[in-house]
Amino acid sequence: NKRCAVSNKFTILIVDDESINISILAEILNSKYLIKVATNGKSALNVLATQEVDLILLDIVMPDMDGYEVAKHFKNDSTICDIPFIFLSAKSDSESVIKGKING
Repeated sequence: NKRCAVSNKFTILIVDDESINISILAEILNSKYLIKVATNGKSALNVLATQEVDLILLDIVMPDMDGYEVAKHFKNDSTICDIPFIFLSAKSDSESVIKGKING
């Protein structure tokens, strides 16, 4: 994995449209990881085009471009397709779980 030049910490990109979720995750993770934030799918793709990231925490339910669509972009871009990502969601229905497995 690539590491940020100014630190030995891994960089995590949090993608979520809810600021409270970002705040909670950042508070939990920021002591051990460098945190980057995107509040929508388009912003996430812009961050990934300009910055190195080791892991993506990706919300599923977002306006305009949901997490599934963002994941498809990740997987189809050879420059970022190897970055692991984890879907984050309160959704627990069978259809969402299956769709996450297919897109993830």
